Amino acid sequence: MRRISLRRWGWWSVPLLVLVVGLGLPATAGAASGSDKLDPSVRALLRSPLTTPWTRLRVISIGDAEAARDVATFKHNRDLKLVNADSLTISAGELLKLVRSGSVDFVTADAPVEATLSGSSVTSVTATSPLATLYPKVIGAPEAWSRGLRGNGVGIAVVDSGIASTPDLGSRLVDVALGGRSGDTVGHGTFVAGVAAGESVDGRYVGIAPAAKVFALNVSRQAGVYSSDVLAALDWVYANHSANNIRVVNLSLNEAVTSSYLRSVLDTAVERLWRAGVVVVVSSGNSGLNSISHAPANDPFAISVGALDVNATLDTGDDAVAGWSSRGRTVDGIDKPEVVAPGRQIVSTLPTGTSLSALAPLANLVAPGYVAMNGTSFAAPQVAAAAAIVLQQHPEYTPDQVKWLLSDKARSVSGSGARVLDLAAAVSFTGTLGAANRGLTPTSYGLVDSTGASFDAAATWDAAATWDAAATWDAAATWDAAGTWDAFEYWG
Repeated sequence: MRRISLRRWGWWSVPLLVLVVGLGLPATAGAASGSDKLDPSVRALLRSPLTTPWTRLRVISIGDAEAARDVATFKHNRDLKLVNADSLTISAGELLKLVRSGSVDFVTADAPVEATLSGSSVTSVTATSPLATLYPKVIGAPEAWSRGLRGNGVGIAVVDSGIASTPDLGSRLVDVALGGRSGDTVGHGTFVAGVAAGESVDGRYVGIAPAAKVFALNVSRQAGVYSSDVLAALDWVYANHSANNIRVVNLSLNEAVTSSYLRSVLDTAVERLWRAGVVVVVSSGNSGLNSISHAPANDPFAISVGALDVNATLDTGDDAVAGWSSRGRTVDGIDKPEVVAPGRQIVSTLPTGTSLSALAPLANLVAPGYVAMNGTSFAAPQVAAAAAIVLQQHPEYTPDQVKWLLSDKARSVSGSGARVLDLAAAVSFTGTLGAANRGLTPTSYGLVDSTGASFDAAATWDAAATWDAAATWDAAATWDAAGTWDAFEYWG
């Protein structure tokens, strides 16, 4: 029997779990019970003997939940327009009333989301003048800069813990204040933004696209971050990308559960942005080999980025994919990630007073306000910034063309099938441009088409490929004030 972790539904459900007989959904899902409208993971939880009618769940409901207010009681957390859905907090008993009401098309879990970090140890990085950051040299950014390509005029949306106001970003930072949240008390988002587009006043610490405009979307919350928080941020990007020339989104985060991209609302949102002309770059995660099936890193359209260990040198002969970098084949049979970029001993800005700055060991402090950290979280923004530079050079390029250029012109890693981002080769390319993602099947999980008009159960999910709830939906692993932003995750 598969073990179901009830902790995955969040800290608020714990006091309401009582050891009594469960709700007892019939073994065969049918329209009469409404269980055909439930994601397999939700159905499994409702069948659990630990679930009572009063157990509170956090879910994403596709359709018109508000129309069922007269038959079901729930808390409406937020609208998710990009996927025609709502985030709800609802008891198990009321959830059954909701799905039987006929007002909703499909219900899936509102998944916990975690930053992509590494448990590997970090050693201090010796700064050398004038450019103290090594990773721009590794991927060939100075060649792009010498051509006047610094990301000018291109917007990068960073969906993360927010971004603190810092001289490294100056007036190029736009704080969206999503849901009233602004700034960055954690530090993760600021560090990511510095890797993508920062530039210190003295020019020693420089990101990849130091002239790009950065849009900060803060999804960090004390109660934990969920898929709906990320979806709300992507909603904003979708609605505002044209007016602000936001051509790239960076997601240095993943859901805490494995899934098929064909059965992921978050992947549906990612692909809608992709089709709208926005390049979506995602960190692959930090769980090692054969651990790549987490949304949105599992989406075959998006660019997933793994971590390269350059051993603190420019010599490519000692480069290797970091052992903790997530890689392999997804449950859908897609090889990921497409590219890797330096992800160990990455130096960027980390404001004092943030949670991470308080945890940083002395060996990682390379200069006042700058530290070295590990993780695919910090490899992804290098590729996001490279995409911004390519789009400055060729604003007419589609996301498929940008992905093809960055992956096709990447250099190989000795003894590995991985490909390292080579921005110098990308901006120097003069041949025939190709396009990535040919022959791929897009997902519209819960939606028949991109308009979100209706639901077709036959076309969206299959019980044979359900999410594995056995090991990953664990509240202890989410962005949670109780202990997620742990020193071990960053410093070893």
